[in-house]
Amino acid sequence: MPMIQRFLLCCTLTILASIGLLGQEQFQGFEGTANDNWNFTVNPPAYNDPGAGDPDVWDAVNAGEITPLSGDFLWYMQDLDNPNGGTEEFHIMDFEIIDISAFSSNLLTFNYYTEGYEPADSLGYILYFDDGTTWDMADYVALNPNTQAWELVVIDIPADSDFVRLRLMAKQNGGTDWAGFDDIRLQSANADIFPPLVQSVEVISPFQIQVVFSEPMNSSAEVVANYSGINNLATANLNATLDTVLLSYGSNFPNGQEQTLTIAGVEDLNGNVIDPAFDFTFIFNGAVPDLVFTEIMYNDTSSNDNLEFIEIYNNGSDAALGGLIIQGEITFTFPVMDIAAGEILLLAREEAIAEDFYGVDFMDWGTGGLGNGGGPLVILNTEGDIIDFVDYEDDAPWPVA
Repeated sequence: MPMIQRFLLCCTLTILASIGLLGQEQFQGFEGTANDNWNFTVNPPAYNDPGAGDPDVWDAVNAGEITPLSGDFLWYMQDLDNPNGGTEEFHIMDFEIIDISAFSSNLLTFNYYTEGYEPADSLGYILYFDDGTTWDMADYVALNPNTQAWELVVIDIPADSDFVRLRLMAKQNGGTDWAGFDDIRLQSANADIFPPLVQSVEVISPFQIQVVFSEPMNSSAEVVANYSGINNLATANLNATLDTVLLSYGSNFPNGQEQTLTIAGVEDLNGNVIDPAFDFTFIFNGAVPDLVFTEIMYNDTSSNDNLEFIEIYNNGSDAALGGLIIQGEITFTFPVMDIAAGEILLLAREEAIAEDFYGVDFMDWGTGGLGNGGGPLVILNTEGDIIDFVDYEDDAPWPVA
């Protein structure tokens, strides 16, 4: 398994259309405004059922587990295999066919977000460059099932293409994993006027960051001054295909502290400058503090399990928690914070309800819950090192102490 944690973000492509080089643009940001001119249809029809617990959603929403990439709305998906309009089969979103035959340069981009998709779940797309009506699952492209952040897909349309036909797809079961689409864009011109995009950013070691661009870059991508915000950058090296830069720093990133890398001034091979500047914020934590799961309330007395909690004890010295991750039955990433030696930390499914019932302070772990029949919980650092692991059960033999 990977021994690093990937941090994926994306930026919104902006073009200076006022200079007259941009021939046409289709866009869908699910805001319901005139800017959303790339029409689409969905099957099944949109639904949004809040339910008694985790909601069933296939709809444009402005509230949920994912913050929109831009604007106030995104297309949100949660618990798609449901009796409230959903199905166990793929949900599909078909965009209107666009004629691009008059343009020599065409760029398709869209953004997606996935959290906790399981092996039976899938999110992806099918793309054709014709005006046909059939879709073949052999052409389906599956996307990353667990980005935990917005990720950008960039597709440079072949120059001899006449049409663009796009289908976005998702199937998923369970209320503790979710996904989203936002800012689907097709731009057409008769020259390469498209600025480069940062496609992904990955912290690959305690002192290195890998930046992947949407296209080959010129020597400006190796200018250290174009990467600001984090001290002590030593080198910026392009790979052989000129689309990936390795940033190497002279010292390790501090554990548990928020860092922001700003990328500006870099150019593609045609001299198009990245615009706007790209910001990437992350928390690195390669420490292995002596943290221990000491109590797990997985099957409480409430009717909807909203009194569930986890207790973590610091059996070692003072420690920075920022960037550490809990995975398994729940997924939670610690914000910037510290825990003193001998101190406990309480995480709850419903912070306010737990505080009112138990009379002590909790942090909210977000959505999802602990399985009443048992399950795994693990604390990891951002390099994938295991800090503590437990696989709790609901039957004997019980631990002696």
